[in-house]
Amino acid sequence: MSPVSADSGMPDAMPDAMPDAPSRVVAVWAPAFTVLAAGAAIDDLAATVRSGRITAVTPVAAQAGVRVGMRVRDAHRICPQLAAYRADPERAARSFEPVVCALEEVAAGVEVVRAGLCVLAAAGPVRYYGGQEQAADVIRDAVAGAQSELGVVAVGVGIADGMAAAVLAARTDTIVAPGGSARFLAQFDIAALADAPLAGQLRRLGIKTLGQFAALPAASVATRFGFAGLRVHRLARGLEERDPAPRRAPRELGVVREFEPVPSTEPLVFAARGLAEQLHEQLASLGLVCDRVGIEALTADGRGSARWWRHEGKLSPRAVAERARWQLEGWARRNPPAADPADPAVLDPHGDRGEGFVSLTLRPDGLRIATGTQTDLLGGVQQLPETAEAAIERLQDLLGHARVARPIASGGRGPGEQIALVPFGDLDPQARGTGPWPGRIPQPAPAMVPGRSTPVRLLDAHGASVVVTARGELLEPPAVLEVGGVRAQVAGYSQPWPVHERSWEPGGGRRFARLQVTTADGRAYLLAAETGSWFVLAGYQ
Repeated sequence: MSPVSADSGMPDAMPDAMPDAPSRVVAVWAPAFTVLAAGAAIDDLAATVRSGRITAVTPVAAQAGVRVGMRVRDAHRICPQLAAYRADPERAARSFEPVVCALEEVAAGVEVVRAGLCVLAAAGPVRYYGGQEQAADVIRDAVAGAQSELGVVAVGVGIADGMAAAVLAARTDTIVAPGGSARFLAQFDIAALADAPLAGQLRRLGIKTLGQFAALPAASVATRFGFAGLRVHRLARGLEERDPAPRRAPRELGVVREFEPVPSTEPLVFAARGLAEQLHEQLASLGLVCDRVGIEALTADGRGSARWWRHEGKLSPRAVAERARWQLEGWARRNPPAADPADPAVLDPHGDRGEGFVSLTLRPDGLRIATGTQTDLLGGVQQLPETAEAAIERLQDLLGHARVARPIASGGRGPGEQIALVPFGDLDPQARGTGPWPGRIPQPAPAMVPGRSTPVRLLDAHGASVVVTARGELLEPPAVLEVGGVRAQVAGYSQPWPVHERSWEPGGGRRFARLQVTTADGRAYLLAAETGSWFVLAGYQ
């Protein structure tokens, strides 16, 4: 394996070295690890699914055109044989723990980004093992000897300037020469770093690769695409996603909980949730977020478990507590209690061996100013609280993906056309515009729109059904409205207005007439007369 050449197609206007170039990073990547943990094999056409979208794919599925972020229905249209698995983050974390432990045996400062991906500073192992290739070989050998429940885990090792370039380099088992990250990144599709909406927007503007995006002026990118675009632009240029100005957390920003020695991890997991909430509140009060959070649990004899987890302001207190549990359960499996019944430490787990956890510490690192986010209740691509998202996913498992939907505003004339129900996890459909829509229902908008038109009876004073002529006139005024077998006197009504929809279609389209009616019991309805019958289109409050 040799360093990537500097001649890989980056525009001449892009310099090789940046005054604020990031430090060298090692990334260790296990392909499709979460898919394997969910039960698939590496050679299967398989993917994991969350909220109706693809979250990870096997290499075979990727070659078939399935992409992370794609809707499940679109993935199955591209690849009908695709096997979709529900992601199992707990098994993935449990299976990846031996890999992390193996890395920690040969390198310090391992940071877990997610199950299947770790990063660490390159300076230490490169200096200790005598070079970049030697360090990469040692890391591969260490992982190959890890005893994971998934068997031998194959990994790619990438070394580059900055985490983004290192992660992409790990996918091809590549070492990028110092100063060459920008040129290395230039060849990748824009979707390698940008999310789906931004990538789609850039493609429509003719920007398809990271190199093309990196060649744009930073000021223009910030003006047109905002903070999200500027972040990707910096990464495409081989820089960090923000100016490299993180600072170490003052010691007092860490939160600590001390215990009487406890032999099990459960009390610590329970305490981790409260500590995580305390840490989040503390950082929020100072207007800060952290790039990563350290979780350290110590035993009475000074041993224990300490690890850094990637945070970037995105982990909820529950997510931090989950990572504490994964970390502590892995430590407990590696350090089982003595098996000799005569050992007094077995009878007294807090005895001479000094076992039992006595403290749990959460410590933030890489502090920076919180940019803030504005979230919707159920709309767009904003994140939901994890508990709500999990409940919605469970409902979709029980009822079907399309049966759990969220309402979004949509253009149209009728009340049933102005709101569209979109399955949770699907992208919003393309808006049909704000109009004008001649003949649309006037304000105020109805408060209730039934899923289907409900048949009713609208009668005149003689008990006959009210008729609307072709000229849009009532032959007799309405007197009684019967809805669901319940009759009410008509207190008021509008003039009917005829509607002729899709007249260009074979058969002349659809013809009907709308009529607004109020009843003596205080109710109001929007009715439709079609083919001699009346229906409720909507109700008012």
